[in-house]
Amino acid sequence: MKVLVPETAAGSIYDLGYRRYGGIRLGRRHAIWVLYIQSLRAVFGIGRSLSSKIGPIGLAGIAFFPAVVQLGIAAIAPADVEVAATSARRRSRSTSRGR
Repeated sequence: MKVLVPETAAGSIYDLGYRRYGGIRLGRRHAIWVLYIQSLRAVFGIGRSLSSKIGPIGLAGIAFFPAVVQLGIAAIAPADVEVAATSARRRSRSTSRGR
């Protein structure tokens, strides 16, 4: 069986000026820790200006607002008070069963 491999190399290797890393290798645990810290910095915008943090914080506030209002109402209202939507559903079920 004949192997179809060219006698000469088809590609060329160029020296682009890359250098090998000459620093200390700190291991896998350090790499995982650095990725964790950098992810937290990216999520919370640490190291960025205040104006770049206003948008994400504002969107989070808008997203949490309905939940905070609902928790506030639940904390103030007595436990035996039914929610209007729930009682309306129960009324519609009872009237449809009675017919």
